[in-house]
Amino acid sequence: METMERAILNSEVRNIDLKERTAEFVISSARKDRHGTSLNMKNWNLDNYRANPIVGYQHDVYGGGMCPGSPTDEAKKVIGYAPDVWIEENGKRLFNGQEIRDANEEDLKLVSKIKFESVKETDNDLAEMLLKKVNFGSIRSTSVGFVPLKDEKGKTGEERDDGVFKYHGQELLEFSLVNIPSNPDAIKKELRTQTYSALMFIKKELGDSYSFSDIEAMKVGDILSILEKGKIDDNNNSNTKESDNISTTGDFIFKVDLKESAEKEKKELEDEESDRCIREKYEYKLKLNKNQITLK
Repeated sequence: METMERAILNSEVRNIDLKERTAEFVISSARKDRHGTSLNMKNWNLDNYRANPIVGYQHDVYGGGMCPGSPTDEAKKVIGYAPDVWIEENGKRLFNGQEIRDANEEDLKLVSKIKFESVKETDNDLAEMLLKKVNFGSIRSTSVGFVPLKDEKGKTGEERDDGVFKYHGQELLEFSLVNIPSNPDAIKKELRTQTYSALMFIKKELGDSYSFSDIEAMKVGDILSILEKGKIDDNNNSNTKESDNISTTGDFIFKVDLKESAEKEKKELEDEESDRCIREKYEYKLKLNKNQITLK
């Protein structure tokens, strides 16, 4: 299973053209990031990206069921495309592999131009706002999403004497504008919060039959199976006959006032939607872990 990783850079923004809705960004360099890793600027595979050069916001372009909004809202998260992406050395564009191999890696940078979508052309008000923020200067960080390439020994890189992990190479999948550079402490705090929310959701669904210790000892598949079984049981219990809504007293037959029942059902549906959202977030986190997707 290939691992998709991300590296965030405090980007150099240049050549902003509001009329053409474009801006150039230095999206990657060989500089060590906060995770103690360094990308190999001499070994970028850009072929697949050039065939589908999307630019996102906050990397929210992969889908996966994280309580998505409407299709329109999801589409807006692709804020534009990259009409060009290239390697340059000290501001000079390099056109072939030999030039890149002969260059000093510390002088190499991966550069791209973003063509932002607009409200007029695509109804994308998010892209409109981000272009203004880039021009204003309040957003200037980018993050590349990539798959590490392996060497002939099957390794994705090695740790140097200075403790920095140097990648062998990278295949670019996408890149995104992001609010802030990577902060490991902030990510750990977010994961702790989401893990706690997931555990509370599971405990609520399972009830008093299982303790937190029981839940922590379970396998993921066991938890999902129990949750699914509970959902099926609930559906079976809710399949009542029409006669259940009719009450008899002597010779009189009358229908029960369903207003209170309808309001209760509406509340239950709202609670179910909230729980579904939490469940999807939890299952998506499990999917990320299963697929070894690293958020950097």
